[in-house]
Amino acid sequence: MKGKYLSNPLVSLLTDKVVLSVLVLTYLSVFSYSFSLFVVPKFGYFGFVMHETMLIDKIFIYLTVFFISLFLPIYIKRASEILLMFLYVFIYIPSCVVLFSIREDWLPYNDAFEMWGWVSCCFIVILSFTKLPIFQIKSLKINKFYFVTTNLIIVFVLCLLFFKTKGNFSIVSHDNLSELNDVRNSAGLSGVFSYIYLWIITFSIGLLFSIYDNVDLKIRFILLSFIYCFFAFSMGAKILLVAPLVFLGVYFWLFRYKAKFLYIFWGLIIVLILFQLITLIFPKLGFTLSALLLFRTLSISSLSFAVYFDYFQVHDYTNFQHIGIVAQLFNTNFGSPLPVKLAEYYGLGNFNANFIVNDGYAGMGYRGMLIMSFVYSSFIYLLDCVTKRIKFSIVVFGLTYFGMYLGNVSLFTLLLSHGLLILFFYFLIFSRFLLK
Repeated sequence: MKGKYLSNPLVSLLTDKVVLSVLVLTYLSVFSYSFSLFVVPKFGYFGFVMHETMLIDKIFIYLTVFFISLFLPIYIKRASEILLMFLYVFIYIPSCVVLFSIREDWLPYNDAFEMWGWVSCCFIVILSFTKLPIFQIKSLKINKFYFVTTNLIIVFVLCLLFFKTKGNFSIVSHDNLSELNDVRNSAGLSGVFSYIYLWIITFSIGLLFSIYDNVDLKIRFILLSFIYCFFAFSMGAKILLVAPLVFLGVYFWLFRYKAKFLYIFWGLIIVLILFQLITLIFPKLGFTLSALLLFRTLSISSLSFAVYFDYFQVHDYTNFQHIGIVAQLFNTNFGSPLPVKLAEYYGLGNFNANFIVNDGYAGMGYRGMLIMSFVYSSFIYLLDCVTKRIKFSIVVFGLTYFGMYLGNVSLFTLLLSHGLLILFFYFLIFSRFLLK
């Protein structure tokens, strides 16, 4: 009997590993099908095509994904694992499909393999850092007055942004979400207000939602939904309309399903299938939903690997001088931002990309990808150390929206413009008031 009870945790772990791996491969297959059914025919002008993948290639891809899935955490327990989760489901898995589907049009067959191999190496580096033991960073002795005052300032700034942008508020139906582009062009926020706006929507709302959990959940969720929807229609940001659903899903995942990784894949698989059914019954609504998730969130970030590869076949690597802080340190003038240069070159709009591509590949090719993976991994490891004693729900909701940006912004944009560095210092300074 004693041996039986000792073996149960191991059996449970092995069962979870097998189920997680099966769900990862299922998600890969469902995304591949959705990509060929929706993204390729609807957004072919972006360069999306669907070349037939040979059986030997599929076996190699599935085996590689399966192998990496064995080292994924069963339960998400660290700040780094939250961001790793978004990186895996939004960037790594879709890249398996997109890179091999668009080969021959954007990059040669062997280069597709090489690029995806380096992307896999980068992900393994990041995954490895999430396995390191965490050391405790001593809490700063800050008076609670400053903590309360800081939160009140956040609320005040939120109200200020509300009144500053309310004159630009314009509701459009789901059939005409493209009209929000005109709203965005006339939003009128610039300078420090544009940064504050990004900090508010990226982490401040999620922080307030989680810190004041003594307020009824329905009231908090209604307020959160109202704020995101208001800024969606006053700032012309379509992606904000998805935020309430993301936070609601994360809330149930965290408290009902104990932050178990495999339920993320269950949810994504169900959502992808559901979107296909909605498209059959309500074509316009289905197109809008699928465009936001399949095209905007999952496919564009993977296409960026090939776009940047193609661009730097005929242009020199930047040696990281396209990064603003590097250009300032070395007093260099790179000219127009890199996404703008790609827009002029390809005519596909400002082609922002994830940090592995935008910072890494653009800076020094494949070596740059590895360098930026180490830089990113080092930062998220420090984030683990800072948040070790903080209530996990606060960490989750503080980081949730950053996960949605990982696919299309550089690391330094994420740190500075979107405020991940600000959140880091918030956790560092006020950790003693956010304890478990």
